[in-house]
Amino acid sequence: MKKLHLLSNAHLDPVWQWEWEEGAAAAVSTFRAAAEFCEEHDGYIFNHNEVILYQWVEEYEPLLFGRIQRLVQEGKWRIMGGWYLQPDCNMISGESFVRQILLGKAYFREKFGAEPTTAINFDSFGHTRGLVQILQQAGYDSYIFMRLSAAALQGLLPYPDRDLHEALRDLLTVQFHDILPGSSVQNAEEASLRQLGHGLEILARLKARAFFALAAGQPKAAPKEYPVLIYNPHPFAVKGVWECEFMLEDQNWKEEFSMPVVYQDEKRLPCQPEKERSNIPLDWRKRAAFTAELAPSSMNRFDCRIAMLPFKPLTLLKEQNGGFRFETAELLVVINAQTGLMDEYAVRGTAYLHPGAFAPLVLKDNEDPWRMDITAFDEPEGRFSLMNAEESALFSGVKHPLAAVRVIEDGEVRTVIEAVLKYGSSSICQIYKLPKQGTEVEIELRVYWNEKDKLLKLSIPTVLEQGDYMGQTAFGVNPLNREGQETVAQKWISVEDAAQKLAVTCINNGSYGGDFRDGEVRLSLLRSAGYCAHPIGDRPIMPQDRFQPRMDQGERCYTFWLNAGGLADRRARVDREALVHNERPYALSFFPSGEGEQPGPCVILEDDSVQLSAFKKEEDGGGFILRLFEPTGSGGATMVSLPELGIRQAVSLNGFEIRTYRVQLSSRMLEEVPLCERGTLEN
Repeated sequence: MKKLHLLSNAHLDPVWQWEWEEGAAAAVSTFRAAAEFCEEHDGYIFNHNEVILYQWVEEYEPLLFGRIQRLVQEGKWRIMGGWYLQPDCNMISGESFVRQILLGKAYFREKFGAEPTTAINFDSFGHTRGLVQILQQAGYDSYIFMRLSAAALQGLLPYPDRDLHEALRDLLTVQFHDILPGSSVQNAEEASLRQLGHGLEILARLKARAFFALAAGQPKAAPKEYPVLIYNPHPFAVKGVWECEFMLEDQNWKEEFSMPVVYQDEKRLPCQPEKERSNIPLDWRKRAAFTAELAPSSMNRFDCRIAMLPFKPLTLLKEQNGGFRFETAELLVVINAQTGLMDEYAVRGTAYLHPGAFAPLVLKDNEDPWRMDITAFDEPEGRFSLMNAEESALFSGVKHPLAAVRVIEDGEVRTVIEAVLKYGSSSICQIYKLPKQGTEVEIELRVYWNEKDKLLKLSIPTVLEQGDYMGQTAFGVNPLNREGQETVAQKWISVEDAAQKLAVTCINNGSYGGDFRDGEVRLSLLRSAGYCAHPIGDRPIMPQDRFQPRMDQGERCYTFWLNAGGLADRRARVDREALVHNERPYALSFFPSGEGEQPGPCVILEDDSVQLSAFKKEEDGGGFILRLFEPTGSGGATMVSLPELGIRQAVSLNGFEIRTYRVQLSSRMLEEVPLCERGTLEN
């Protein structure tokens, strides 16, 4: 005889076909009905998870919340899952999963004395491989699912617990599985963007406060100097191109040009002036781009001095033989003047791309935001083509014919080439930033998308036709489909040829989908599905008698960073590179007082690949938590230094392993603790 167990639960989406206020109302009424069932019927037990729903009940109906607390104590109401909410499980980072669990479990322990050991994601659209390690370290033994800031440590300002938690709650909420993929109604999307903006504004204010505290002790600027301070939050040195704007002390009304020249410790750095964001036609506002290496987790000081020139420097790279050929000792790039696409990309003499790279492709699609009927987009609709000079001028807002491919910046640091393309009712401004040092090319797309029932992809045809397709996941790297099916990755993808020991990597700042076949990567950028449309049988997916707004319409911006080289080197470096591009060091032109002492570095990792996933105050206590991750899969070791605390300790990690440490101020040691920060880790 077998027993059949029926588990009572009510699946509640905070937003979907409704906004959050309606979701809160549904949570209150559902929980009230469930409490009545528990109180009236012996043997009936209700189960529910998500913190955000309990918080709404606690705030809007506290008497009901008290009843639920009593029922939990009586064993008639069980706390499930233990997360803040059921997030999207493809697009959020590993640390975001940790924070979902950390805040969720902390809330349920505080309010109900409960800590579930079964994780739950009933309604997320796929599940990242990295969840296995995360759940195990968080104390879960099972999983139910469906659908396959540093200034505080140094005593410069109080740790902003309350503000950070408020911003974190905003972030966790918008990670919901019908918000990130775009399968909610438009009003819910707009409300989520407001909430995300609220959290970002809190963080912007906290970041500025910490920046000024960390700038204490910087010497005063010399006369006619403009200081540029850059804080590197990463525990390793970062080399790159940095940009900063500032105002000259006086307006220059002459026809000459004020040239910003950047120095560090009296050493002149490669630098160039670039177009400032302002459009006032006066030599007054300046934007300097320069190449420099930033010290780890430190404030870095640079000084701009002004050299007067008779005129602004002219661009040097010219079109030859139908293209713009850019060449350094390490890098060769050719941008086709007739197509606006990249025809050559070679690193140290080895070519990695076929001609026509970074072509925007248009494929057939439909109104369904889930597009649950297919696993691949195979039907081509067309592709963007280069504008003519008149179209280019009209699109660019210029009053005379303008070449559709043109050099817009050129100097000691980089050459910047701009191309404008069209398709149907849509347009793209595509920018290539070609470095004078290194091999990483930055590609920016400003897309004006006005299509219906179509999908926009960006094609990168590599020469590695036999290569494997790999992508970053939450605390891991995953092999992705090689036969053209749509796949999901996070901050980067790579094409890796083990036989040739070569790899092409592409980092992004916020695009997740793509496909791969025969060496060609096609990154998914935009669709034009309906809001919350759903196919049912042979019925029309959307009403056919009126205008209906579509998703992803209007202006969208993307940035990609292309690099290539030896397989081992690319795999070791790409994770840190992606982190730096997505968590940029903070630059500001600021005249310090010269008072106080200069703080030293906060955290340093003395290796080339291990990641610092989090450095934060612990949730329940006055100490600090430090979380490390090994991103290459090969395992590694590092020396962790916290100079202000006199801590320097060796740490070893297995491939893709996460380790969490509590900073012990008394013993000046790092003590390994469970991911959820409770107790110590048993050996």
